[in-house]
Amino acid sequence: MNNDPRLKVVKDLIESGSIRTFADIFLYIHKTPISLKLGIKYARFLKLAKDPKRFRYEETASIAAIFQVSPRLISELVHNQMEIRKAGKKNPSV
Repeated sequence: MNNDPRLKVVKDLIESGSIRTFADIFLYIHKTPISLKLGIKYARFLKLAKDPKRFRYEETASIAAIFQVSPRLISELVHNQMEIRKAGKKNPSV
């Protein structure tokens, strides 16, 4: 999976600010390979992806490592998703 070109695409989109929420990641790559890479059962990963504030910090850091971005960027995506929900806006990618 390290050679998966989707990882590079997602990395570039995260760094450019085109991906604004954690859920936006999954517009470009399916959840299955990420859950496998993290060693998280798919059903649990689906729950966490739907409510990413429940990820443990270590998991957030592992996700950042998968995409080769800083954990801070992944945390910002999670924060943005939480803010959208808090404001009551619908995010079509969630």
